Amino acid sequence: MSLLTTILLRTPVWVWLVLAALLALGASQLRTRHLTLRRATVPALILCAVSLVGVLSTFPGHAATVLVWGLGAALAAAASFAGGLWQGAHWSPDDTRLVVPGSRLPMLLFLVLFIVKFGVGIALGMQPALRDTTGLWFGASALYGIFSGLFIARALRYRQVSQAGAHPVAA
Repeated sequence: MSLLTTILLRTPVWVWLVLAALLALGASQLRTRHLTLRRATVPALILCAVSLVGVLSTFPGHAATVLVWGLGAALAAAASFAGGLWQGAHWSPDDTRLVVPGSRLPMLLFLVLFIVKFGVGIALGMQPALRDTTGLWFGASALYGIFSGLFIARALRYRQVSQAGAHPVAA
């Protein structure tokens, strides 16, 4: 049996359920949606919390992982705003909801994040000593932070749009 086959067969069922949930969530992002601010932002906050807990539980002996994660998140959020990522949402006064355009980007981010986490899990499952290598804990923490920062920026952008639309400034 090949190594890939062994890995796939020994992967717990819950991992595939998480992948299915991420694919479903990503598919829902492909079409324009009318969302409450809570519905538009809570998934991003949950993903960030899961990401941070994942860093802490995967690399428990390295206090710097939180710093690296936070720096990755801050830099990605800042770059996201500076680059105009997550534009296009607007406030609908008719139904008092955010109108969020469909996008493939969330699906792509979900899949890449899953692949990174899966790869780290495989690497650590095969060689637990890698947990203490600077390259792995630093790189994984930075990547998880970057993904979190992108989702945080998305939530903050939607909050801005919501507040501006719900309380427009008189001209």
